[in-house]
Amino acid sequence: MIRLAVAGAAAVLAAATLSACSVQDPAGPAIELPTQNIGQWRMPLDQYLPPSWDPTTYATQLLTKECMDGTQYDWPLPALTVDPPRGESWNAVGRKLFTPELARKYGYGNSPEHIVPESERAAFDAFSAAANGLDDAGAAAFDRCWAKAAKRVGAQTDPTEFAQSLQDVGQPSAADTETLTAAERRWQRCMEPAGIAGLPASPEDMDPTVFLPPSEQSARVDTADGAPVPAREREVALLDATCQESSGWVRAAYSSEWNVQAEQVRAHADELERFLIRTKAQHDHAMQIIAEHSPEQ
Repeated sequence: MIRLAVAGAAAVLAAATLSACSVQDPAGPAIELPTQNIGQWRMPLDQYLPPSWDPTTYATQLLTKECMDGTQYDWPLPALTVDPPRGESWNAVGRKLFTPELARKYGYGNSPEHIVPESERAAFDAFSAAANGLDDAGAAAFDRCWAKAAKRVGAQTDPTEFAQSLQDVGQPSAADTETLTAAERRWQRCMEPAGIAGLPASPEDMDPTVFLPPSEQSARVDTADGAPVPAREREVALLDATCQESSGWVRAAYSSEWNVQAEQVRAHADELERFLIRTKAQHDHAMQIIAEHSPEQ
């Protein structure tokens, strides 16, 4: 089931952008929350999560390649773009966005998460196919090389795991729940012209499989392969995104999630700041490895 992280269109951005504020735990440090931004679905925990492009993976791949090059196995990892631009369907921490503009272009699908040259994408696909073709001994060699590389990068543990675990912790307040439930009812009424049997109770549960025949179901992860969006999907997705805004559901969902995450930041400020220091150190070390070991483009 597709879980849609929605974002408002430009018309609501001005109202959605608020001043940054501090969260103070009497037992811990004051943490400045980011500026709210519905358009990018920015959340209090974002600053502690892995970014959409994390250098630790590429750094580990580069060191793994050097190790594998010393074995009998070919490991043709191509040069990759460092910190590539994000596709328009994704925010800074790799969360899917959904607006009328995006729905008009992609339906319920997405742009590629990162924009890289087609030649690079093709080269990496070829590399992946070669890597998946290793025999058992080759896979064992890879495991050894990856473990050594991860140790050098410092990627054996992920300091963002704690923040990730907090994303699904906590419950909305009764007031936020009431506001969201009322908005969901307005969204359902707004969606009536689509004529969808079995329309879900919440926009979060919308899925092309609800209304498309099997022959047209796309449910794509992205549209990088240029697959056309069925006209019916585009029509319903555009109505859905428009109704999410006009019903007030976007604002209600954003405010509810923001408030829950802000409470988690307040309750765990010490741990989050401690892990953030480790995350930044790991990031800087990975970038140094990339600078020293990346092949020529």
